[in-house]
Amino acid sequence: MTNDKNKPRVHKTLPVTSPTTAEKAEQSIFFIYLFFLCFITLPFGSAQQHFSFFLSGFTALLTVLFCINHLFFFKHQENKPAAGSLKKAWAVILLFTLVIVWQIVQLIPLDRETLAILSPERALYYWPISPPQKLSISFSELPTIRNILLSSGYLMIFLLTIGLLNSTKRLSYFLYTLVVLGSLQAIYGSTSVLSGYNSVLGFEKPETYAGHATGTFFNYNHYANLLTICASATIGLLLSGHNQPITNQWKQRIRELIKILLDKKLVFRIALTLMVIAIVLSKSRMGNSAFFFSLMTGGMIWLSLSGKLNKGFLGLFISMLVIDVFIISHWFGLLQLLERFETTELDLENRTLATPYLIAMFNDFKLTGVGSGQFEFVFPLYNQMNTDKFYNEAHNDYLQFLIELGIIGFTPLFLAVSASFACAIQVMRVRKNPLLKACGFVTVMSMLACGLHAITDFNFQIPANAVFFVVMMALPWAALNCERKKQRKRKHSRSRTKNTRLNHSLDNNSLPTS
Repeated sequence: MTNDKNKPRVHKTLPVTSPTTAEKAEQSIFFIYLFFLCFITLPFGSAQQHFSFFLSGFTALLTVLFCINHLFFFKHQENKPAAGSLKKAWAVILLFTLVIVWQIVQLIPLDRETLAILSPERALYYWPISPPQKLSISFSELPTIRNILLSSGYLMIFLLTIGLLNSTKRLSYFLYTLVVLGSLQAIYGSTSVLSGYNSVLGFEKPETYAGHATGTFFNYNHYANLLTICASATIGLLLSGHNQPITNQWKQRIRELIKILLDKKLVFRIALTLMVIAIVLSKSRMGNSAFFFSLMTGGMIWLSLSGKLNKGFLGLFISMLVIDVFIISHWFGLLQLLERFETTELDLENRTLATPYLIAMFNDFKLTGVGSGQFEFVFPLYNQMNTDKFYNEAHNDYLQFLIELGIIGFTPLFLAVSASFACAIQVMRVRKNPLLKACGFVTVMSMLACGLHAITDFNFQIPANAVFFVVMMALPWAALNCERKKQRKRKHSRSRTKNTRLNHSLDNNSLPTS
């Protein structure tokens, strides 16, 4: 017999897991997605029609590639990466789809009797010719078709965001991308206005926008709205790194302060300062108001859901008010911004003067709307102001959506936004991971700022800003289900290991039988 001790020992090597083809393909799609988010801000917020068609076409291509990769290459895996998060957001996806379906319905030609029931005011434009002409709810086809394509693109961006942001690593990359984008926009916008360069990517800005920081946008309000979203992502990253309760020992406070100053989060703090300067230099009254209102309101929600005093957020909040507002912003035009607030007479502003005519327009088409993208064609019929200014937008997104989509189309849109906001609150309350909780805060702050700014402007009519708002809507759904399956597997393996140890100890301590 051979002795087992003399046998050569075979060293077992653990198998090295390498990324599969499907994972590599999805990673490539993810980085293309991030590049796309940055690119759409460059051509003036993609406000031109040809850029709008590019946005829809590119998102469709990216979604098809993602679906092919997900359905075919991941078909042998039990748990597909995006399945759980998409199932959670099924209601929002359905509501989004209903809005698109209603926009398509607005293009369907109707006979006079049906049109008189749905939209009596639209039926007045029915011409008595032979044979009888059918009219659609929408006054013109092409703008509605363009908005249908854009809405479809927004829905695909929503799906891509949920499907691709399926890990904390990717969520970090996503937030880092917003920080870099906001910093570059802030540097470009601030240096342009401080140097007196009154152009955007080589194109002259309108004279009314001279002296305002606009970045790669023509309108300073749209620029301030984008910076607010990027700033909220920066604040979220800062909060995810500073979540310890305040200590009573002054030595510990000094150590923590030094640690914060030497930490890499200082880069985020500098980036946030640049963005605040740029928001102030934009001289957008509602943009600045929305930023600080959303910061304070989102901060109070964060503190109330945390259940304990958070020194990271308090320190950040105090520094924002003291350093940014009263010191840095004072050097970069805060006094001029305050003067704009003081000299503004809201009753004389054209946007306020147009409100009665907007309400009258809504009352005539309250159920079905005038058709998606039809505002600029129908509003001249109601405009009785003594001004040469042409209104291509309502300067109030809520009224414009109600006028164009009617109550039928606006209701699912409002419910989808409300559901995403509620999901962000749930993420802040339920998830324990600091980064995932911060994603909930980013959505809450962004949606509050965009929602307030929408009262006096038309940011949602600019494709780039609309895309980022949709991305913020999708972010909490991705964070809600992110890596839950991994946590369940860890808990299951821990409990199985614990049971194995318990059984082993019982076997060792069992009494011998006689």
